[in-house]
Amino acid sequence: MAAAPFPLPMGEQMLTDEGIPAAGYALWTTEAGTSNLQYLYSDSDLNTAYANPIILDASGRIGGSVYGLATPAYDLRLNLPTASPAYNDSALWTREDIHAVEPAA
Repeated sequence: MAAAPFPLPMGEQMLTDEGIPAAGYALWTTEAGTSNLQYLYSDSDLNTAYANPIILDASGRIGGSVYGLATPAYDLRLNLPTASPAYNDSALWTREDIHAVEPAA
């Protein structure tokens, strides 16, 4: 599997609609267009997967480097801390068809 740095939407810090850090919120990652969980990783060797959902820290951040699979693309959903599963009505926002960025040759 090829890994690439992952571009997080809205920068590294995720915020609520009120502009408050999304502390404790759940970031679900799935294969684009499906409900199949697709993991993000803390290392470029794809040895250490983040939990899915990723629970954001007190500042609304993942708290480390983020790598993803070069293909297929990801769908992201930021849900309230108590929401489950990834596809429900409590999503704060969704981003679809997000690709990990291949390093320049």
